[in-house]
Amino acid sequence: MHQHCQVLSQRTWYQLRVIAHVHRLRFSTHWTRAQAHEQLYRQVVQRLKRAELTPAERRALHSLQAAEGYLPRHQFSRNFGSIRPCTQRRPTNWRIGLTPAERLWLLGFIELSRDGRQVWLTWEAAALLPPLPQPQRLLTPIHAETPRAGLCTDVAAFLGTLLRVDVVPRYGRWLPPRLLRQVNAQLRLPGALAGVRSERNAGRLSFLHYLAEAAGLVAVQGGFLKPSAAAWDWLALPPDQAWAQLWQALVADRTARRIWTIYRVPEVDDAVWSGLVRWLSTLAPGSYTAPSLIAALHPYCPALDSESLLLSVEMLLETIFTWLGWATWEADAVIVHSPALPAPQPAAFNPATLTLDLTAHPPLLPYARLLGWCEPVDQRLTFDEATVRAAIARGATALTLAQTIADLSDPLSEAVLATFKQWEQAAHALRLETLTVLTASDPAALDALCADRGLRPLIEKPLSRHHLAVRPEHAPALCRRLHRRGQPVTDQQPPLPPSPPGTELYAYCYLAVRALQGLGAKVSLPATIPDAVRRWLADQLPAQQVTALDQLAARTTDAFAQALDGHTEPPPITPDNPDDICAALQQAYNFGQAVTIDYFSPARGAVTTRCIEPICWYERGARRCRSMVRSGR
Repeated sequence: MHQHCQVLSQRTWYQLRVIAHVHRLRFSTHWTRAQAHEQLYRQVVQRLKRAELTPAERRALHSLQAAEGYLPRHQFSRNFGSIRPCTQRRPTNWRIGLTPAERLWLLGFIELSRDGRQVWLTWEAAALLPPLPQPQRLLTPIHAETPRAGLCTDVAAFLGTLLRVDVVPRYGRWLPPRLLRQVNAQLRLPGALAGVRSERNAGRLSFLHYLAEAAGLVAVQGGFLKPSAAAWDWLALPPDQAWAQLWQALVADRTARRIWTIYRVPEVDDAVWSGLVRWLSTLAPGSYTAPSLIAALHPYCPALDSESLLLSVEMLLETIFTWLGWATWEADAVIVHSPALPAPQPAAFNPATLTLDLTAHPPLLPYARLLGWCEPVDQRLTFDEATVRAAIARGATALTLAQTIADLSDPLSEAVLATFKQWEQAAHALRLETLTVLTASDPAALDALCADRGLRPLIEKPLSRHHLAVRPEHAPALCRRLHRRGQPVTDQQPPLPPSPPGTELYAYCYLAVRALQGLGAKVSLPATIPDAVRRWLADQLPAQQVTALDQLAARTTDAFAQALDGHTEPPPITPDNPDDICAALQQAYNFGQAVTIDYFSPARGAVTTRCIEPICWYERGARRCRSMVRSGR
């Protein structure tokens, strides 16, 4: 909103007398302030049109014009000099202005507010000023790519790689060079890491880490750098909202200076930053000449000369705004990219070779989950027994792996899911379990312990004549009971004290408690978590994060409730011959015959066999498939 004032409208009687002496106009000491303003106004306005201004004075007026007509007095005085207080003194001392700001005030181009804290551009002066310079557009074709989508995809790849790799950050924050190269290999726009030994010199990769931490998407959890609970909310956002959340986090951190300087993000003057963001937000996508952009920015940065402003803008456009996918600097031209982000593109899964070719803009949530289990090579993931075994070792199952692939591409066939389940069974053929071993030099002592009915439930199994296997959770109870029986146990390797949990561990615990409490309203649970536990966990977290976790827990509970009611997601498989199946069911319905079918049960996550008798035939429009109300036999 433009804010101006009338010429001489803010002047006192003594200041009007000074203006009359400066312009060599007639002034009577018998005039009141209103009479003096009326006598001087027209003559001063006419002199504005004939005034000759210096370059510094023109720059001062342009800065007020760019600031919508007013600036704080201290900021205006810092760039263009101060204005002396005008009280009861000789008017002859004001014949010559000492600074550009004071001369503009004497000529009537600017006015001071009543409290003297702001400098205003007068209406009459604003009407005489030419329009501010505009960036000149080049007649070059607009780039079709949208780098903003690449930023979101690379942040999702960064989160997925951290989910897969357990690495202890250096000095509590930085990634080691080995992990830098693993993350860089998964990016759509990888950087040059040759000779890089510190993450702070990794360029765009370090900037991705900065954005993730500024937005609260990563945190050190259990000694490892992992995605936070808020990361899953961000991955589920549409692409435009995901990019906007990263930009808002950057702006907030730049204002608070929380980690901006730690990551060595390029630092520039606030006026240059705000002016450049203002112009980039208003410019249409296309190419613009760099000199015209510098000229358009100069009124917003009056304290800098053209060369310093050029260096600052070039540095920003080659680093931060290029990494954000907003604008780039190429050969003295500024390219502003389109703010529109394309819709996620499905990947291509080949059931013959069991390969998945990732697209340039995949859905972020399944993409990050898949990278948390498997490592693609050249944006292609081959699913063999070793790959599936590695995914299962990281907490996946054959069903979750198939569902993730279906979310990225199309539903899989039953043969592919059967292959994944076969590999899952093979992966569980050998299992490594953690046990506590109770050792005794006398085998008879161990035989007596196994014969004790009070100790037998705490003993897992005998390993040898001198060793008994005990589960770790039963070890404290076994030690207490043996101590009461006069057989104390000597622990040769006392456990290390656990490290205090971080904020993100509290967040995951709070999410689990809230989800379990919500599930208890749907079904009867064998255990009830006291509400005092929830309140204690909530006290360890910021109030804003607690609200976001409550919303995420509500969505999780709704998904559980829908699964219990039978409204589950379509299975990640499709029948091999749907036409033959529909024809057989139609024939069974027509003749009233019972049929035995094998079908996929989402609740059990497996293929179930059942004998059904057709009662009626109907179609579910939401799932676009036909089904029957059946009675089991």
